[in-house]
Amino acid sequence: MRFSTFSIPAFVLFVLVTGPAAGQGLGYFPVEELGIVDPANLEVDINLEGSTLQIATGAMQDQDPRVRDLVSNLTRVRVQVGSSEGRDPIIVAERIAAAAAQLEAQGWSRIISVEDDGDKVYVYSIDRGDGTIAGLTALVGSEDEEVVVANIAGSIDPVLLGAAMSRMHTMDLSQFIPADGDDD
Repeated sequence: MRFSTFSIPAFVLFVLVTGPAAGQGLGYFPVEELGIVDPANLEVDINLEGSTLQIATGAMQDQDPRVRDLVSNLTRVRVQVGSSEGRDPIIVAERIAAAAAQLEAQGWSRIISVEDDGDKVYVYSIDRGDGTIAGLTALVGSEDEEVVVANIAGSIDPVLLGAAMSRMHTMDLSQFIPADGDDD
C-alpha cells in the first residue's frame, strides 16, 4: 500500500478538491490528536482553515465551477501522512480501531471499509441533516508502510463531491510526478 510519488500528490489534490470542518463543529474530527501518525515520521502535514483555505479557493479560479463551489463551502482540511516504519503495527492497528469506534459512537457512518493483508482503510462521513455532508474522515494504516489520517469539514454537497471525484479520475496528474532521478 506504499504511497508512491504519484499517489501522495493525487491524494493531497483529492483532499483539497473534496473538503474540511469548522473549528470544532459538526464534521470536525481531531485526526492529529489520535496518535496514529508519529510526528517524528510525518511526511505530509496539511492544515487549512479560514484564510488559508480561502487561498486554495482563490487559486481555483480556472477550475470547474462545481469544484470551486465545493471547496468554497469547506471550513477545514486536515491531512497527515507518515511512515509507520519502526512503529509497532499492533499499536497502529489499535489506534485506528479506537478512532473508528470513536467516530461511530459520535454518529459518523462508515462508507468505505477495506482490510487486506494488514492494510486497513476506513472512510467515514457525517450528515448535516439537510442533504449535505458535514464531514469526511479517512483512516488508512499499513503494517509496514504509510499511515494517513484526514478530516475534511464544511458543507459538502454530495452531487458536487461526486462530480469532483469523477473529474479527479480524468485529470492528468503527470505534472505532479517528478522526472526519473528527481526526488523533489
